[in-house]
Amino acid sequence: MDSKKSQLIKIIKEQAELFLLDAGEFFPFGASINADHKIVPRAAYIDDDNDCPPSLELIEMLEKSIVTDIQSGRIILGVVAIDGRIKKDDQIVDVIEMRFYELDKVYRKIYQYFIYDARVEFTLTQ
Repeated sequence: MDSKKSQLIKIIKEQAELFLLDAGEFFPFGASINADHKIVPRAAYIDDDNDCPPSLELIEMLEKSIVTDIQSGRIILGVVAIDGRIKKDDQIVDVIEMRFYELDKVYRKIYQYFIYDARVEFTLTQ
């Protein structure tokens, strides 16, 4: 499971990098490991004409679907990726927060990121 979790984190970072290099930001998205141990992308969509749906609504939709799928046994691990900013060493820095959901626990990892011309560098902060 640890190798799958590492692979899942790698895929989340790769997807975030594509979004960040294209737009400099991203809407919340996710991925999960299903019961067959395959990694599956996850997204939330609000059916309206708004090009900028509220991130909190998307996060809630993703979290709810992941928790439901874990409880039903369809997935064993889910993660929601959120673009944000935190204060670190008296400066505001860009981060990606990854919220992990398993049957018996919820936890998070936060990576500071730096956008360069053709790549994004991620550094674990907590």
